[in-house]
Amino acid sequence: MKLRPALIWTAVLVGVILASVRVGSVSNDLDERLATLKAEQEREREQIQVLLASFAHLTAADQLRPLAERHLELEPIRGDQMVLLQDLPKLPPLPLARKLSPGEEADKAPAPEQFVAPGERKPIEPRWDGQIGRGLLQPVTLREEERSR
Repeated sequence: MKLRPALIWTAVLVGVILASVRVGSVSNDLDERLATLKAEQEREREQIQVLLASFAHLTAADQLRPLAERHLELEPIRGDQMVLLQDLPKLPPLPLARKLSPGEEADKAPAPEQFVAPGERKPIEPRWDGQIGRGLLQPVTLREEERSR
């Protein structure tokens, strides 16, 4: 009878030893993988540093100036090229649009009347060429009360 508990304890001890060997083996494999990943990470950091140094060298002014002179044909800014924002011409307003009827085609839609820019009394010619939104939208005429807004 004393032999049976000894066999059970021996089996348990062998199982514990095998489990600890297995855990140690897995742990060693993971340590090797971690060392490999750290080395790879360090190589990548060094490569990034090389690329950053190369980028800094290539974008330096003394490197770009000859290329710009050779390929861009740039000229120094003259004083007469500077204008104030208020001196720029005002853009005409965009024409309003309406949805076409199911049977109506964009090319056969009625032409818009002249538009009046906000704050101006004289009408301006619309610059719509019929290509924007072809087949979907058409400019519409403004009624007198809409023009006064």
